[in-house]
Amino acid sequence: MTKKLIIIDDSLLQLNVLKTFFSNNGWEALGVQNAKIGYEMIFDFAPDLIITDAIMPVMGASSLIKSIRQNEKISKIPIIVYSVLDEINAKFYVKEELNEYFLKKSEKHNELLDLANLIVEKYPLDEEYKNEILKIGIQNYETKQQNELQSEQQNEQNDDDVSKNANINKFDKKEYETEIKILLNSQNNENKIIPELFLILYPKFNYNLCLISLFSFENNERTTYFDIKDIILSPKFKDDVLEKHKSALSVMYKKYAPNLKTIVNENEFLSKIEFSIECRDKNIVNIGFYSCENLKWNDETLIETTKDLLENFFKTYFNKKSSSKSLKDDIGNRYFPFLNNKFENIKNSSNNAYFTIIQISNYQELSLNLHHEDMDLINSMISKKIVDCLEDNEQIYRSDIDEYSVVIFAKNDKQAQNRLNYIVNNIDKMVYEEEKVEILIGASPCIFDNNFDLAQAQKMARIALDEAEVDKVVLKNG
Repeated sequence: MTKKLIIIDDSLLQLNVLKTFFSNNGWEALGVQNAKIGYEMIFDFAPDLIITDAIMPVMGASSLIKSIRQNEKISKIPIIVYSVLDEINAKFYVKEELNEYFLKKSEKHNELLDLANLIVEKYPLDEEYKNEILKIGIQNYETKQQNELQSEQQNEQNDDDVSKNANINKFDKKEYETEIKILLNSQNNENKIIPELFLILYPKFNYNLCLISLFSFENNERTTYFDIKDIILSPKFKDDVLEKHKSALSVMYKKYAPNLKTIVNENEFLSKIEFSIECRDKNIVNIGFYSCENLKWNDETLIETTKDLLENFFKTYFNKKSSSKSLKDDIGNRYFPFLNNKFENIKNSSNNAYFTIIQISNYQELSLNLHHEDMDLINSMISKKIVDCLEDNEQIYRSDIDEYSVVIFAKNDKQAQNRLNYIVNNIDKMVYEEEKVEILIGASPCIFDNNFDLAQAQKMARIALDEAEVDKVVLKNG
Protein backbone atom coordinates (compact mmCIF):
# COMPACT_ATOMS: atom_id res chain seq x y z
CA MET A 1 0.00 0.00 0.00
CA THR A 2 1.23 3.51 -0.85
CA LYS A 3 2.71 5.28 2.17
CA LYS A 4 1.42 8.78 2.94
CA LEU A 5 3.64 11.70 3.88
CA ILE A 6 3.10 15.29 5.07
CA ILE A 7 5.99 17.66 4.29
CA ILE A 8 6.10 20.97 6.19
CA ASP A 9 8.49 23.70 5.05
CA ASP A 10 7.91 27.44 4.70
CA SER A 11 10.15 27.51 1.61
CA LEU A 12 7.84 26.93 -1.37
CA LEU A 13 10.73 25.85 -3.59
CA GLN A 14 11.98 23.27 -1.08
CA LEU A 15 8.42 22.07 -0.51
CA ASN A 16 7.71 21.43 -4.19
CA VAL A 17 11.08 19.78 -4.79
CA LEU A 18 10.49 17.31 -1.95
CA LYS A 19 6.86 16.66 -2.95
CA THR A 20 7.92 15.85 -6.50
CA PHE A 21 10.84 13.71 -5.36
CA PHE A 22 8.76 11.57 -2.97
CA SER A 23 5.84 11.31 -5.42
CA ASN A 24 8.25 10.02 -8.07
CA ASN A 25 9.45 7.41 -5.57
CA GLY A 26 6.07 5.87 -4.78
CA TRP A 27 4.84 8.04 -1.90
CA GLU A 28 1.59 10.00 -1.64
CA ALA A 29 2.99 13.36 -0.54
CA LEU A 30 1.11 16.38 0.78
CA GLY A 31 2.98 19.68 1.23
CA VAL A 32 2.10 22.60 3.48
CA GLN A 33 4.03 25.80 4.35
CA ASN A 34 2.50 26.46 7.77
CA ALA A 35 3.10 24.05 10.67
CA LYS A 36 -0.23 24.91 12.35
CA ILE A 37 -2.09 24.00 9.16
CA GLY A 38 0.16 20.95 8.86
CA TYR A 39 -0.98 19.82 12.31
CA GLU A 40 -4.65 20.15 11.26
CA MET A 41 -3.95 18.24 8.04
CA ILE A 42 -2.85 15.20 10.05
CA PHE A 43 -6.51 14.51 10.85
CA ASP A 44 -7.56 14.84 7.20
CA PHE A 45 -4.69 12.81 5.73
CA ALA A 46 -3.53 10.30 8.41
CA PRO A 47 0.11 10.18 7.26
CA ASP A 48 2.56 7.37 7.87
CA LEU A 49 5.35 9.94 8.36
CA ILE A 50 5.89 13.68 8.81
CA ILE A 51 8.95 15.56 7.49
CA THR A 52 9.32 19.09 8.87
CA ASP A 53 11.73 22.00 8.70
CA ALA A 54 13.05 23.14 12.09
CA ILE A 55 12.83 26.94 12.05
CA MET A 56 9.58 28.34 10.65
CA PRO A 57 7.37 31.36 11.33
CA VAL A 58 4.17 30.94 13.40
CA MET A 59 5.09 27.45 14.69
CA GLY A 60 8.49 25.75 14.64
CA ALA A 61 9.34 22.06 14.75
CA SER A 62 9.67 21.90 18.53
CA SER A 63 6.13 23.22 19.10
CA LEU A 64 4.75 21.01 16.33
CA ILE A 65 6.37 17.86 17.73
CA LYS A 66 5.20 18.71 21.25
CA SER A 67 1.60 19.15 20.03
CA ILE A 68 1.72 15.79 18.23
CA ARG A 69 3.26 13.87 21.13
CA GLN A 70 0.75 15.33 23.63
CA ASN A 71 -2.20 14.07 21.55
CA GLU A 72 -2.37 10.31 22.13
CA LYS A 73 -4.54 9.85 19.03
CA ILE A 74 -1.66 10.84 16.73
CA SER A 75 1.39 10.48 19.00
CA LYS A 76 2.70 7.34 17.25
CA ILE A 77 3.32 9.10 13.93
CA PRO A 78 7.11 9.16 13.27
CA ILE A 79 8.76 12.51 12.47
CA ILE A 80 11.91 13.59 10.61
CA VAL A 81 13.31 17.08 11.23
CA TYR A 82 14.98 18.05 7.93
CA SER A 83 16.94 21.25 8.49
CA VAL A 84 20.03 23.32 7.73
CA LEU A 85 20.87 23.15 11.44
CA ASP A 86 23.80 21.05 12.50
CA GLU A 87 23.18 17.84 14.45
CA ILE A 88 24.18 19.38 17.80
CA ASN A 89 21.49 22.07 17.56
CA ALA A 90 19.00 19.57 16.16
CA LYS A 91 19.14 17.45 19.34
CA PHE A 92 17.03 20.18 20.87
CA TYR A 93 14.18 19.11 18.59
CA VAL A 94 14.26 15.31 18.41
CA LYS A 95 14.11 12.32 20.74
CA GLU A 96 14.80 9.09 18.91
CA GLU A 97 13.03 7.00 21.54
CA LEU A 98 9.83 8.79 20.40
CA ASN A 99 10.37 7.90 16.70
CA GLU A 100 11.91 11.31 15.94
CA TYR A 101 14.94 11.73 13.70
CA PHE A 102 17.13 14.51 12.35
CA LEU A 103 18.78 14.86 8.95
CA LYS A 104 20.73 17.86 7.65
CA LYS A 105 19.36 19.34 4.43
CA SER A 106 21.15 18.46 1.22
CA GLU A 107 20.56 18.93 -2.50
CA LYS A 108 20.66 15.14 -2.80
CA HIS A 109 17.51 13.66 -1.26
CA ASN A 110 18.27 9.93 -1.53
CA GLU A 111 19.49 9.84 2.07
CA LEU A 112 16.18 11.38 3.20
CA LEU A 113 14.22 8.85 1.13
CA ASP A 114 16.22 5.94 2.58
CA LEU A 115 15.61 7.19 6.13
CA ALA A 116 11.88 7.65 5.44
CA ASN A 117 11.55 4.12 4.05
CA LEU A 118 13.49 2.70 7.00
CA ILE A 119 11.31 4.51 9.56
CA VAL A 120 7.93 3.47 8.13
CA GLU A 121 9.20 -0.10 7.93
CA LYS A 122 10.39 0.02 11.54
CA TYR A 123 7.32 1.86 12.92
CA PRO A 124 4.36 0.92 10.69
CA LEU A 125 0.94 2.42 11.46
CA ASP A 126 -1.92 -0.02 10.97
CA GLU A 127 -5.02 0.97 9.01
CA GLU A 128 -7.26 0.90 12.07
CA TYR A 129 -5.04 3.48 13.78
CA LYS A 130 -5.10 5.75 10.71
CA ASN A 131 -8.88 5.36 10.28
CA GLU A 132 -9.38 6.57 13.85
CA ILE A 133 -7.34 9.67 12.98
CA LEU A 134 -9.55 10.32 9.93
CA LYS A 135 -12.70 9.96 12.03
CA ILE A 136 -11.44 12.73 14.32
CA GLY A 137 -10.86 14.90 11.23
CA ILE A 138 -14.44 14.37 10.05
CA GLN A 139 -15.82 15.14 13.53
CA ASN A 140 -13.72 18.31 13.71
CA TYR A 141 -14.92 19.39 10.29
CA GLU A 142 -18.60 18.71 11.05
CA THR A 143 -18.33 20.69 14.29
CA LYS A 144 -16.69 23.59 12.47
CA GLN A 145 -19.30 23.50 9.69
CA GLN A 146 -22.11 23.51 12.24
CA ASN A 147 -20.61 26.48 14.09
CA GLU A 148 -20.05 28.37 10.84
CA LEU A 149 -23.60 27.63 9.69
CA GLN A 150 -25.08 28.93 12.95
CA SER A 151 -22.93 32.05 12.72
CA GLU A 152 -23.87 32.58 9.08
CA GLN A 153 -27.59 32.19 9.80
CA GLN A 154 -27.32 34.71 12.58
CA ASN A 155 -25.47 37.20 10.37
CA GLU A 156 -27.87 36.80 7.45
CA GLN A 157 -31.09 37.38 9.36
CA ASN A 158 -31.19 41.04 8.36
CA ASP A 159 -29.73 40.70 4.86
CA ASP A 160 -31.67 42.31 2.03
CA ASP A 161 -32.77 40.00 -0.85
CA VAL A 162 -31.29 42.33 -3.45
CA SER A 163 -27.87 42.33 -1.80
CA LYS A 164 -28.04 38.53 -1.58
CA ASN A 165 -28.66 38.28 -5.32
CA ALA A 166 -25.86 40.69 -6.12
CA ASN A 167 -23.63 38.93 -3.59
CA ILE A 168 -21.42 42.03 -3.52
CA ASN A 169 -20.51 43.64 -0.23
CA LYS A 170 -20.55 47.39 0.03
CA PHE A 171 -17.01 48.59 0.08
CA ASP A 172 -15.16 51.71 1.03
CA LYS A 173 -12.81 52.52 -1.86
CA LYS A 174 -10.37 54.47 0.31
CA GLU A 175 -10.24 51.69 2.89
CA TYR A 176 -9.75 49.13 0.10
CA GLU A 177 -6.79 51.11 -1.27
CA THR A 178 -5.29 51.42 2.22
CA GLU A 179 -5.49 47.64 2.80
CA ILE A 180 -3.66 46.94 -0.47
CA LYS A 181 -1.03 49.61 0.23
CA ILE A 182 -0.30 48.24 3.71
CA LEU A 183 0.12 44.75 2.26
CA LEU A 184 2.48 46.02 -0.45
CA ASN A 185 4.65 47.76 2.14
CA SER A 186 4.87 44.66 4.33
CA GLN A 187 8.16 43.48 2.70
CA ASN A 188 6.89 39.87 2.74
CA ASN A 189 7.35 37.43 -0.13
CA GLU A 190 4.47 35.93 -2.13
CA ASN A 191 4.06 32.95 0.21
CA LYS A 192 2.88 35.41 2.87
CA ILE A 193 1.42 38.12 0.62
CA ILE A 194 -0.92 35.94 -1.48
CA PRO A 195 -2.95 34.48 1.43
CA GLU A 196 -3.18 37.98 2.93
CA LEU A 197 -4.41 39.27 -0.43
CA PHE A 198 -7.07 36.55 -0.53
CA LEU A 199 -8.29 37.72 2.89
CA ILE A 200 -8.76 41.21 1.45
CA LEU A 201 -10.45 40.09 -1.77
CA TYR A 202 -12.88 37.49 -0.44
CA PRO A 203 -15.19 39.89 1.48
CA LYS A 204 -15.47 42.01 -1.68
CA PHE A 205 -16.43 39.19 -4.06
CA ASN A 206 -17.64 36.28 -1.91
CA TYR A 207 -16.28 33.82 -4.48
CA ASN A 208 -16.08 30.01 -4.44
CA LEU A 209 -12.70 30.13 -6.11
CA CYS A 210 -10.10 32.82 -6.62
CA LEU A 211 -6.92 31.93 -8.46
CA ILE A 212 -3.79 34.01 -8.90
CA SER A 213 -1.24 32.66 -11.38
CA LEU A 214 2.06 34.43 -10.66
CA PHE A 215 5.17 34.50 -12.84
CA SER A 216 8.64 34.59 -11.26
CA PHE A 217 11.45 36.37 -13.08
CA GLU A 218 13.92 34.59 -10.79
CA ASN A 219 13.28 31.01 -11.92
CA ASN A 220 11.22 31.75 -15.06
CA GLU A 221 8.34 29.64 -13.73
CA ARG A 222 4.73 30.33 -12.86
CA THR A 223 2.97 29.36 -9.62
CA THR A 224 -0.83 29.24 -9.39
CA TYR A 225 -2.43 29.94 -6.01
CA PHE A 226 -5.96 28.58 -5.41
CA ASP A 227 -8.22 30.01 -2.70
CA ILE A 228 -11.18 27.63 -2.37
CA LYS A 229 -14.43 28.16 -0.46
CA ASP A 230 -17.13 25.50 0.05
CA ILE A 231 -16.13 23.36 -2.95
CA ILE A 232 -13.57 20.71 -3.92
CA LEU A 233 -11.51 20.90 -7.10
CA SER A 234 -10.98 17.63 -8.93
CA PRO A 235 -7.41 16.70 -9.92
CA LYS A 236 -8.46 17.09 -13.56
CA PHE A 237 -9.70 20.64 -12.98
CA LYS A 238 -6.48 21.56 -11.21
CA ASP A 239 -4.35 20.07 -14.00
CA ASP A 240 -6.41 21.90 -16.64
CA VAL A 241 -5.86 25.21 -14.84
CA LEU A 242 -2.11 24.63 -14.53
CA GLU A 243 -1.93 23.75 -18.23
CA LYS A 244 -4.03 26.80 -19.19
CA HIS A 245 -1.71 29.16 -17.32
CA LYS A 246 1.47 27.21 -18.16
CA SER A 247 2.07 26.92 -14.44
CA ALA A 248 4.77 24.61 -13.09
CA LEU A 249 3.75 24.84 -9.42
CA SER A 250 0.55 25.20 -7.40
CA VAL A 251 -0.43 26.13 -3.86
CA MET A 252 -3.88 25.32 -2.45
CA TYR A 253 -5.49 27.31 0.34
CA LYS A 254 -8.43 25.18 1.44
CA LYS A 255 -9.74 22.80 4.07
CA TYR A 256 -10.08 19.16 2.99
CA ALA A 257 -13.58 18.02 3.81
CA PRO A 258 -16.21 15.50 2.70
CA ASN A 259 -19.70 16.12 1.29
CA LEU A 260 -18.84 19.23 -0.74
CA LYS A 261 -19.51 19.77 -4.45
CA THR A 262 -16.60 18.69 -6.63
CA ILE A 263 -15.81 20.95 -9.60
CA VAL A 264 -14.56 19.06 -12.64
CA ASN A 265 -14.97 21.68 -15.37
CA GLU A 266 -14.73 25.48 -15.45
CA ASN A 267 -18.20 25.61 -17.05
CA GLU A 268 -19.71 24.54 -13.73
CA PHE A 269 -19.04 28.08 -12.48
CA LEU A 270 -21.99 30.28 -13.39
CA SER A 271 -20.18 33.57 -12.75
CA LYS A 272 -16.58 34.55 -13.39
CA ILE A 273 -14.26 37.53 -13.84
CA GLU A 274 -10.80 37.09 -15.38
CA PHE A 275 -8.02 39.55 -16.22
CA SER A 276 -4.25 39.67 -16.71
CA ILE A 277 -1.45 42.06 -15.76
CA GLU A 278 1.59 42.85 -17.91
CA CYS A 279 5.01 44.03 -16.76
CA ARG A 280 8.18 44.47 -18.84
CA ASP A 281 6.47 42.94 -21.89
CA LYS A 282 5.65 39.83 -19.87
CA ASN A 283 2.37 38.46 -18.58
CA ILE A 284 3.19 38.38 -14.86
CA VAL A 285 -0.20 37.67 -13.28
CA ASN A 286 -3.51 36.06 -14.28
CA ILE A 287 -6.37 36.58 -11.82
CA GLY A 288 -9.80 34.93 -11.78
CA PHE A 289 -12.87 35.07 -9.53
CA TYR A 290 -15.42 32.22 -9.86
CA SER A 291 -18.78 31.43 -8.26
CA CYS A 292 -21.11 28.43 -8.52
CA GLU A 293 -24.08 30.83 -8.27
CA ASN A 294 -25.44 33.06 -11.01
CA LEU A 295 -24.25 36.29 -9.43
CA LYS A 296 -24.44 39.82 -10.74
CA TRP A 297 -20.85 40.92 -10.35
CA ASN A 298 -21.85 44.19 -11.94
CA ASP A 299 -20.44 46.73 -9.53
CA GLU A 300 -18.16 48.37 -12.07
CA THR A 301 -16.53 50.57 -9.45
CA LEU A 302 -15.49 47.53 -7.41
CA ILE A 303 -14.23 45.62 -10.45
CA GLU A 304 -12.31 48.51 -11.98
CA THR A 305 -10.88 49.51 -8.60
CA THR A 306 -9.73 45.92 -8.04
CA LYS A 307 -8.06 45.77 -11.45
CA ASP A 308 -6.28 49.09 -10.93
CA LEU A 309 -5.16 48.27 -7.39
CA LEU A 310 -3.89 44.79 -8.28
CA GLU A 311 -2.10 46.03 -11.40
CA ASN A 312 -0.26 48.66 -9.35
CA PHE A 313 0.30 46.14 -6.54
CA PHE A 314 1.94 43.44 -8.64
CA LYS A 315 3.96 45.78 -10.86
CA THR A 316 5.40 47.49 -7.79
CA TYR A 317 6.00 44.14 -6.10
CA PHE A 318 7.89 42.74 -9.10
CA ASN A 319 10.00 45.89 -9.44
CA LYS A 320 10.95 45.62 -5.75
CA LYS A 321 11.90 41.97 -6.19
CA SER A 322 13.89 42.82 -9.30
CA SER A 323 15.84 45.43 -7.33
CA SER A 324 16.69 42.84 -4.67
CA LYS A 325 17.83 40.39 -7.34
CA SER A 326 20.01 42.97 -9.10
CA LEU A 327 21.71 43.63 -5.77
CA LYS A 328 22.82 39.99 -5.75
CA ASP A 329 23.84 40.11 -9.43
CA ASP A 330 26.00 43.22 -8.91
CA ILE A 331 28.29 41.39 -6.50
CA GLY A 332 28.19 38.01 -8.23
CA ASN A 333 31.51 38.48 -10.02
CA ARG A 334 33.27 39.06 -6.69
CA TYR A 335 32.41 35.57 -5.44
CA PHE A 336 34.55 32.51 -6.05
CA PRO A 337 33.41 28.96 -5.25
CA PHE A 338 36.87 27.39 -4.93
CA LEU A 339 39.41 29.44 -3.06
CA ASN A 340 42.36 27.27 -4.08
CA ASN A 341 41.88 28.24 -7.73
CA LYS A 342 42.43 31.91 -6.88
CA PHE A 343 45.57 31.68 -4.78
CA GLU A 344 48.00 31.68 -7.70
CA ASN A 345 47.22 35.35 -8.33
CA ILE A 346 47.13 36.15 -4.61
CA LYS A 347 50.67 34.82 -4.13
CA ASN A 348 52.04 37.41 -6.54
CA SER A 349 50.85 40.33 -4.44
CA SER A 350 53.45 42.58 -2.84
CA ASN A 351 51.29 42.90 0.30
CA ASN A 352 50.46 40.26 2.89
CA ALA A 353 47.20 38.37 2.36
CA TYR A 354 44.84 37.77 5.29
CA PHE A 355 42.35 34.91 5.29
CA THR A 356 39.25 36.23 7.06
CA ILE A 357 35.99 34.68 8.33
CA ILE A 358 33.05 37.05 8.78
CA GLN A 359 30.21 35.49 10.77
CA ILE A 360 26.64 36.70 11.35
CA SER A 361 26.71 35.82 15.03
CA ASN A 362 22.95 36.21 15.62
CA TYR A 363 21.90 34.41 12.41
CA GLN A 364 19.77 31.79 14.20
CA GLU A 365 17.93 34.47 16.19
CA LEU A 366 17.24 36.43 12.99
CA SER A 367 15.99 33.35 11.16
CA LEU A 368 13.46 32.72 13.93
CA ASN A 369 11.92 36.16 13.37
CA LEU A 370 12.32 36.56 9.61
CA HIS A 371 11.36 34.55 6.53
CA HIS A 372 13.88 32.72 4.30
CA GLU A 373 13.70 35.39 1.60
CA ASP A 374 14.26 38.11 4.19
CA MET A 375 17.39 36.24 5.27
CA ASP A 376 18.50 36.03 1.62
CA LEU A 377 18.06 39.77 1.29
CA ILE A 378 20.05 40.36 4.49
CA ASN A 379 22.88 38.22 3.10
CA SER A 380 22.77 40.19 -0.15
CA MET A 381 22.97 43.48 1.74
CA ILE A 382 25.87 42.23 3.88
CA SER A 383 27.67 40.92 0.79
CA LYS A 384 27.29 44.31 -0.89
CA LYS A 385 28.65 46.10 2.18
CA ILE A 386 31.65 43.76 2.36
CA VAL A 387 32.36 44.18 -1.34
CA ASP A 388 32.23 47.96 -0.92
CA CYS A 389 35.10 47.62 1.58
CA LEU A 390 37.29 45.47 -0.70
CA GLU A 391 39.95 46.34 -3.28
CA ASP A 392 39.69 45.11 -6.87
CA ASN A 393 41.90 42.02 -6.43
CA GLU A 394 40.40 40.94 -3.09
CA GLN A 395 37.91 38.09 -2.98
CA ILE A 396 34.85 36.89 -1.08
CA TYR A 397 32.64 33.82 -1.00
CA ARG A 398 29.78 32.66 1.21
CA SER A 399 31.18 29.61 2.97
CA ASP A 400 28.11 28.76 5.08
CA ILE A 401 24.59 30.05 5.69
CA ASP A 402 25.93 32.45 8.34
CA GLU A 403 29.54 32.97 7.22
CA TYR A 404 31.66 34.61 4.52
CA SER A 405 35.29 33.84 3.75
CA VAL A 406 37.26 36.84 2.53
CA VAL A 407 40.85 37.42 1.42
CA ILE A 408 42.15 40.97 1.96
CA PHE A 409 45.61 42.53 1.47
CA ALA A 410 47.51 44.77 3.86
CA LYS A 411 51.12 45.85 4.47
CA ASN A 412 51.04 44.68 8.09
CA ASP A 413 48.78 43.40 10.89
CA LYS A 414 47.89 46.91 12.08
CA GLN A 415 46.61 47.97 8.67
CA ALA A 416 44.70 44.70 8.34
CA GLN A 417 43.12 45.24 11.78
CA ASN A 418 42.03 48.75 10.78
CA ARG A 419 40.45 47.50 7.55
CA LEU A 420 38.56 44.72 9.34
CA ASN A 421 37.35 47.19 11.99
CA TYR A 422 36.02 49.31 9.14
CA ILE A 423 34.03 46.32 7.84
CA VAL A 424 32.56 45.74 11.30
CA ASN A 425 31.58 49.40 11.64
CA ASN A 426 29.97 49.26 8.21
CA ILE A 427 27.82 46.19 8.97
CA ASP A 428 27.42 45.54 12.71
CA LYS A 429 24.07 46.77 14.09
CA MET A 430 22.67 47.10 10.56
CA VAL A 431 18.86 47.15 10.95
CA TYR A 432 16.44 45.17 8.78
CA GLU A 433 12.74 44.95 9.66
CA GLU A 434 13.62 46.23 13.17
CA GLU A 435 16.08 43.35 13.60
CA LYS A 436 19.75 44.19 14.22
CA VAL A 437 22.50 42.23 12.47
CA GLU A 438 25.57 41.40 14.55
CA ILE A 439 28.87 40.15 13.12
CA LEU A 440 32.20 38.82 14.37
CA ILE A 441 35.49 38.59 12.44
CA GLY A 442 38.44 36.24 12.79
CA ALA A 443 41.49 36.57 10.52
CA SER A 444 44.96 35.13 9.99
CA PRO A 445 47.83 36.21 7.69
CA CYS A 446 48.62 33.82 4.83
CA ILE A 447 52.38 33.23 4.54
CA PHE A 448 53.11 32.39 0.91
CA ASP A 449 56.14 30.16 0.64
CA ASN A 450 56.79 26.64 -0.55
CA ASN A 451 55.01 25.30 2.53
CA PHE A 452 51.84 27.37 2.07
CA ASP A 453 48.85 25.65 3.70
CA LEU A 454 45.36 27.04 3.08
CA ALA A 455 43.87 24.66 5.65
CA GLN A 456 46.18 26.08 8.33
CA ALA A 457 45.16 29.66 7.44
CA GLN A 458 41.48 28.71 7.71
CA LYS A 459 42.12 26.94 11.01
CA MET A 460 43.83 29.99 12.54
CA ALA A 461 41.05 32.29 11.31
CA ARG A 462 38.51 29.96 12.94
CA ILE A 463 40.42 30.06 16.25
CA ALA A 464 40.51 33.86 16.02
CA LEU A 465 36.77 33.93 15.35
CA ASP A 466 36.11 31.88 18.48
CA GLU A 467 37.97 34.53 20.48
CA ALA A 468 36.13 37.47 18.89
CA GLU A 469 33.04 37.55 21.14
CA VAL A 470 34.12 40.75 22.96
CA ASP A 471 36.48 42.53 20.59
CA LYS A 472 34.43 41.87 17.42
CA VAL A 473 37.68 41.51 15.40
CA VAL A 474 40.57 39.18 16.29
CA LEU A 475 43.65 38.71 14.10
CA LYS A 476 45.73 35.64 14.94
CA ASN A 477 49.12 34.62 13.57
CA GLY A 478 49.78 30.98 12.89
